[in-house]
Parts: sequence; C-alpha cells; structure tokens
Amino acid sequence: MYRLLLAPLLLLTVAATDRDADQVEKALAGKVAGAPKNCLTRFEADNMSVHDGVLLFRVSSKLVYRNDMNQCSNLREDDIIQTNLFGSSQLCRGDIARLISRTGGFEHGACSFGDFVPYRTPAN
Repeated sequence: MYRLLLAPLLLLTVAATDRDADQVEKALAGKVAGAPKNCLTRFEADNMSVHDGVLLFRVSSKLVYRNDMNQCSNLREDDIIQTNLFGSSQLCRGDIARLISRTGGFEHGACSFGDFVPYRTPAN
C-alpha cells in the first residue's frame, strides 16, 4: 500500500460565509444538477475551491462538481485539507479529509466527502 497526497487538495482557504454563498451561486449559475457520482478521477479533482464547507471541483467552464463534505463544521478559513489515496487514483464519497491548522500545523479534525453532484451547462 502507498500514500498519495493530492496536491490540489493540500492548500485551500475558506472565505467569508456571505461571499462564499455568492461564489457558489455564481459558479453554478446557468448549470443544471445531474445524478450524483460516487467518485471523481484525479483529473476531475484537479481544480478545487472551498466555500464555507462546500467544495467545488471545476472540470471546465461547462462542468462543475459540488460536494458538501457531509456537513463538515470543523472546516475553518485557514485549514489545510489533506487526503490520502490508497491504491486508487480517485477521490470517492466516504474518503476522509484531515483538517490541519495552517498556523499551528496540528490536526484538529477530519471530514468525509459526500456525493459529487455534477452541474452542467445545458446544450442549446
């Protein structure tokens, strides 16, 4: 077994709640939610942002995945999120993300990923 650290998931910051809600709304504007997926490939998980506990994985201008981190109340503005992939190149529902304090460098909690809901721009 080996440990693989997903670099895009390593350093993320969370902005103010109101601004975050606006950013999530803007990122998903004009897109339609599809059937949830259990896993994302490493390519799909490459561009991630955090918005008040909501993770957005931007694959392209027409496709964004939303993950609500199973109501992760421990996630703070200055946290580092660390995930480990064991024998897989996918990030999946139920995988654990460790929350590490950026200032102190200590782990203060963990959260699990929920479903990855695709939001796609409808074809015209």
